[in-house]
This record gives sequence, structure tokens and C-alpha cells, in this order.
Amino acid sequence: MNTEELERGLSTLIANREPRSDHINITDLRSISGGNARSAYSFDVKWFNGKKDETRNCVLLLQLNKGQLDQELSPEFDLLNFLSKRNIPSPSSYWLDASGHFLGAPGFVMERVSGQGELRNLLNSKYKVRNAYLAKQMAEAAARLHNVNWNTSDFKSCEIITKENAAIKQVSIWEDLFLMHRMEPSPILVNAFGWLKRNCPVAERIVIVHGDFRFGNILYEDDKLTSILDWEMAHLGDACEDIAWAYRPLWSPHPQLAFSQFLKHYLKTRSVELNERTLLFYRLFSEVKHAVISLTGANTFAGGGNHNLRLADRMTWTTECLRQFYEWLPSNNGRGL
Repeated sequence: MNTEELERGLSTLIANREPRSDHINITDLRSISGGNARSAYSFDVKWFNGKKDETRNCVLLLQLNKGQLDQELSPEFDLLNFLSKRNIPSPSSYWLDASGHFLGAPGFVMERVSGQGELRNLLNSKYKVRNAYLAKQMAEAAARLHNVNWNTSDFKSCEIITKENAAIKQVSIWEDLFLMHRMEPSPILVNAFGWLKRNCPVAERIVIVHGDFRFGNILYEDDKLTSILDWEMAHLGDACEDIAWAYRPLWSPHPQLAFSQFLKHYLKTRSVELNERTLLFYRLFSEVKHAVISLTGANTFAGGGNHNLRLADRMTWTTECLRQFYEWLPSNNGRGL
């Protein structure tokens, strides 16, 4: 799809979703950095609503290829709409084309939030003071998210999640993906799933979990966190899942801010006790989860669903994930967070 076709598709989508819109004018439509499966575009749009001009700065996420995960767009779109009313640093959602009827592929338009999100700079010791401050703001944002009352009429969820089944639900989801996408038996990963299923903790309470909460998914301006991005893996579950994922070795802000300090700022905003054994469980779960994401990406590339070369070597990432998993196992004298 070229720029002119995409512009026409966006205009038709907006006209359909904003019935009172007239003289829709899309400007500065350009491709920006996206994920492995979703192409991202930035644009501005202006229209007349019958009384005044409306202007929005937008980002379009278009699902053109298969990726490391194949997620429906509707839950993410609905969640962003829900969170936009609850003081969570996240972009507002504007218009959804779940079937691709208007855009030629499934996609949705959301608010373009100001800021940058270069992970290399966030992990660079040259900016340690700034990065530590951003990590503290991340902790506070996670606490605010986990404090959100989701048990309301405007929250959409089709699953019944309880304190007792939150962990096993997630383990089962990722085990199913593993069994679907593995290209070899991988008995070590089978064994890891066995351990997780035998040791599922009971959640302290059920919260909205971001699911990919880490340094690489924030935007910031100077020393201010402006938004948390990439909500496609969000779900109801245990808060410890986000906390453990944020401090995975691959992207951990630990050199900038020790985990104890991160937790201190988290607990300032969310006064709860986080069980150490539950945190360790989710740290182990995180390594298995990332191993499955890597296998899925590799299988997608091998099957021709996506030609992004970044997926070609994803299979090799599982080795480090599993090494970390077995190093941290309590029976292997593993350590906690």
C-alpha cells in the first residue's frame, strides 16, 4: 500500500468513525519505527465537526505481517481507551479497523505522544542520573497501573481471572504457544514449563498487567516519562509479573537503579507486600516467556510469515533465557531478585 492509498483509507476510516466530520485533511503521513509485525506511521489530521475544527496528532499501527506474537488489536485498543481516563501515562486510542476493511490490513490509530525512547541511551551509564530518575517514574507508573480499579462496567475482558488461577493461566497461554511454534522437541523448555505448573503462586490480588513493562517501552522528554507504549500483551494477572519482567537481565535498569530502589518507589505509590517467592516465580516465568517469544519469531521467519532479518536468529536467544532460568531455580541454589 502506497502513501496515497493509505491516506485515502485513513480518511474513509475517520469519516466512518466520526460521523459529523467534514473536510478531513491528513498531512505529514510518514513511516516511523515500528515493531517486527506492526508497521507504524505518524500523521496529523484536521476536520470540521460542524461547529469547530478538530486537530489530532496521530500514530497508526498497521498489522501487515506475522510477528513474534499474533495478537488481536481490539483488546489493546479498548484498554488504551479505558486507561486514558485514569491518569496512566499511555496514549489515547482513536479509531480501530480490526478487519482491515478501510486500511487494507488490521490497524488502529492512537495519540502521538511527544518524547523519545532510545533503549541504548536508557542503558548508557553516561546518562545514569537521568535514567535512574526515569526508572523511578516507571516504578510509580507501574504502581498507578496496578492500583486501577478494573472491576467497572467500561472495562472489557472475556476471561475470568482469580487470585488462584492467574499464574497457571499465563503459564498455559505460553505453553500452548510453545507447543504450536517449536521446531524441535526442546525437552529443557518442556521441563521448565513443568516446574512452573507445579509451583504457581496465588496472587495477592488481580490487577491490570502491562505484560511487556520495560525500559524499551517508554517515551521520555529530558528527565520526564511521557508515556508507556506497546500494550498488546496486557492482561489481568499478578503485579509481580510486571516487576520481574522490568528487571530481566537483557534490559534491566539495574545499573541505573538498583531493584531495591525501584521497589521502594513502587511501594510508595502502591502500599502492598510483594511476596519474594512470587517475584522469583515470575522472574523464572519471564525467562520462559521470552524463550517462547523468540521461538515464535524464528518459526514465523522460517515459515515465510515475516521476512524481517531480526527474526532470523531469534532461536539462539532461547539458550540464554534457559541458562538464566536454571541458574535461578531454588533447587540450583538460585538467587531471588
